[in-house]
Amino acid sequence: MTEDCPEGWEFVKLGLITSKVGSGSTPRGGSESYQQTGIPLIRSMNVRFEGFTKEGLAFLNQKQADALKEVTVRRDDVLLNITGASIGRVTQAPAFMEGARVNQHVCIIRPFHDIDAAYVSRYLASPSVQQMIWGEQYGVTRQALTKSQILDFQIPLAPPNEQRRIVERIDALFEQVTSARDHLSRVPMILKRFRQAVLAAACSGRLTEDWRAEHPAIESGRTLAERIRQSHVAQGLGHGGQAATPTEDVHNVTQDAIPDTWAVEELKVLCQPGRSITYGILKPGPNVSGGVPYIRVADFPNNRLKLEGIRRTTKQIADMYRRSALHEGDLLLSIRGTAGRVCRVPAQLDGANITQDTARISIHRELSSDYVEFYLQSPSTQKRLEAAMKGVAVRGVNIGDVRVLQVALPPRVEQDEIVRRIGAMLKIAEAIEQRLLKATVSADKLAHSILAKAFRGELVLAEAELARREGREYEPASVVLERIRAEKENHVKASPATKRKLRKASAHV
Repeated sequence: MTEDCPEGWEFVKLGLITSKVGSGSTPRGGSESYQQTGIPLIRSMNVRFEGFTKEGLAFLNQKQADALKEVTVRRDDVLLNITGASIGRVTQAPAFMEGARVNQHVCIIRPFHDIDAAYVSRYLASPSVQQMIWGEQYGVTRQALTKSQILDFQIPLAPPNEQRRIVERIDALFEQVTSARDHLSRVPMILKRFRQAVLAAACSGRLTEDWRAEHPAIESGRTLAERIRQSHVAQGLGHGGQAATPTEDVHNVTQDAIPDTWAVEELKVLCQPGRSITYGILKPGPNVSGGVPYIRVADFPNNRLKLEGIRRTTKQIADMYRRSALHEGDLLLSIRGTAGRVCRVPAQLDGANITQDTARISIHRELSSDYVEFYLQSPSTQKRLEAAMKGVAVRGVNIGDVRVLQVALPPRVEQDEIVRRIGAMLKIAEAIEQRLLKATVSADKLAHSILAKAFRGELVLAEAELARREGREYEPASVVLERIRAEKENHVKASPATKRKLRKASAHV
């Protein structure tokens, strides 16, 4: 026992307690030679920390398998990924993989029968080993572990009974961690449904039923919509240029589906005079340092604009599309590929542009652009956009459908109240998301902590102490190691190669 080991433990090299460590190779002919059925070939994709997966399992014919007979898998063999992005992932071979083979990316580690294979597997997954594996770069173009490096891994070896109790305790705690993770994984969908429910209630008038009862004497949405219409007429302007005919049976919002004080109005009417709904640059060209920035659909995933990914085009190209130049506060709606994403133009991108995959919507100053932004994100609007999608290779929504997209328009003061209430509810969702993120990180740290404690001897009562309490003897790791050394020596003496050498030596004498 070393000074740093718990009582009855020993620090040993992995090579001293294993009867086999080795990886295979890719069969001749590569992946094209794989069969639909046959002898399984385990690859790195099959090895996961959470367990073995059959997804992506390859199969060999008998001739290919015979060429890899030296890496025949036995039940409970430890499988370690030794190359590439998944280096360090480790699991045990399940019973149904008995007789399988491994390729060059997976190493078989077979402990002697006195060593619990699950104990070795859990140790290789522990933070100390994983940090060591990821702390050094091996190979020329990617990470790789060699056989000699694996054999030199230091493992704190507990007494046999303690090994089994440690594994049982790890698995029991991991089951609880997995259950917690499963519960946490359901929260994002719950929050998504909550947000959709809030927007659905807000944009149908249900969210502010009590507010309307307390504020009966206000200007109606119809009066507001008419005044906006007249602002266009006063400047002698229409609501947009030529566009494809709107899709039938899509724009079907009716007055009876909303409160009496609201109006149903087309989106093009609700825009600022002279700034109609339009799409942007068809071919922005290569990214130009110091050029005019333009926003792509990829720049606002999940309705959030990412400034760090903004590309730039030449001033000459941007000038050809002055009609789609952006102002701070404009709304953007994705209309091709992934239609229905919405974001707001920040001050940093005033004067920027967009691509043909995005529609610019400049909301009239008498309206709450926040309300319209929420309305575009609401489930009913998203459903109508989906119904208007056309195309095969690249699907999209015609700008004509965007211009006649119907908006349920409340009175202006009610718009502000709706925005306030939505904001308050979404803040609750955001707070839950932050707590979810912290809880998820804590779950990951807990799993690491469990493994770290296990191999410091802190997870279960030491076998030495348990034996003293029960008044019995126990087998320390040092005894196990002596038995393994003796077994190895006998194996060498009894091996055919050794016997042939002895016979040759006798004949020579």
